Amino acid sequence: MYNLYSSNNLEKFEISPHKKELIGKKIIWQYWGQTTKFIDLPEVVQISFNSVEKHKGDYTVIRLSDQNINEYIEFPDFIYEKRKNGHFRYVFFSDLLRLALLKNYGGIWIDATVLITSPIPDELKKQDYFMFYRDEDSPYKNKWGKYNSYFSYSSKQKVKCLSSFMISKPENETITIFLDLLLYFWRTQEKIPHYFFFQILFEYIISHHEPTQKMLRIDDALPHLLQNKIYDKFNKDDFIEITRLSSIHKLTYIKKYKENSYFSYLKKEFLNNNELPKP
Repeated sequence: MYNLYSSNNLEKFEISPHKKELIGKKIIWQYWGQTTKFIDLPEVVQISFNSVEKHKGDYTVIRLSDQNINEYIEFPDFIYEKRKNGHFRYVFFSDLLRLALLKNYGGIWIDATVLITSPIPDELKKQDYFMFYRDEDSPYKNKWGKYNSYFSYSSKQKVKCLSSFMISKPENETITIFLDLLLYFWRTQEKIPHYFFFQILFEYIISHHEPTQKMLRIDDALPHLLQNKIYDKFNKDDFIEITRLSSIHKLTYIKKYKENSYFSYLKKEFLNNNELPKP
């Protein structure tokens, strides 16, 4: 597929922004397919959305659902047909959506289950494009790599980036290539060969195509530190240290939790509009 692209023989599909006045503006994009009505959202999404509102700064938050996507962007017909396919899950569509929005408008993509605990660093916001990426020298390498295949540090590992938080300028070269390849894939295929195909494809792109400006590399273990403790008994000092290391935290759907857990604490803080603890 990439060979077709590099030889300029890849079929490409035009996706145009419907609100050109938003191109290049400071926008945070979020998506929840079923609804964006707050009361109907899972608690972890409510917490995450509230955290984004709290720390959005001078950015405008635009939340999309399947009901309003076409106000901002429209995909080729084959994508809408693919959505009728049981193999084409919400997560696969959201992969396309984030790339299409970032390529056409630019801004920040934040998954609906990403918690923000302090303002997004200016160093990240000024990047041409950004995703958290595997650090071969990570201090968590020996511990996490032993029990979690996602965090493998093997030289053969192809899943190295976190797609839940992405930043891009409009028409970024790498994001454009990424979108073109992913669209072509779904035009010609019915299902992905691997659940983390998005991350694997990104790794292939950056290993075969060197953009003018390399991506800033920040350890993708950092946004997972809080989730790693989410069911544990809350410890203020540990929480402060985790949020010092990263203001961006990838969470997952929370099942049963104890009242003194980290999740219970986040629920009280972000659903009751209280302040986070400070050092």
